[in-house]
Order: sequence, then structure tokens, then C-alpha cells
Amino acid sequence: MIRYDYRKIRELRESNGLNQKQFADRLGVSRAAVCYWEKGSREPQLVLLGEICNKFDVEPTYFFLNVD
Repeated sequence: MIRYDYRKIRELRESNGLNQKQFADRLGVSRAAVCYWEKGSREPQLVLLGEICNKFDVEPTYFFLNVD
């Protein structure tokens, strides 16, 4: 089974030296949305996940865990 790993959003944001507001601004979303993603309460839409991958040069698999 493959699962979305919500912790990767924060890891990516911090590794790029951004706070939640800066990360949100780059994606055109609210800071609250980023906060929800980082807490695991919500997940970004797939289209937005693709945009994150493009803007921050990561593969989509970066955000997923293979859990058996």
C-alpha cells in the first residue's frame, strides 16, 4: 500500500529556507492550507502536488511511503 507522507511538505519547505507564508505564496495558497498539510489534516490536490514537484524540483514519489 502506498500512503501520502504529510511530513514531507514541512521537510521540503524547511530545506528551502521558507516559512509557511513564503511557501504558500509561491504556490498561490493560504498559509492555513500549508499548516493543514503539515499537520496531516488535509492533503494537497494532485494538481497542486505536481506544481510543488515542479517548483521545488522533487519527484512525486518524494511525498509517498510504501507501507505493507
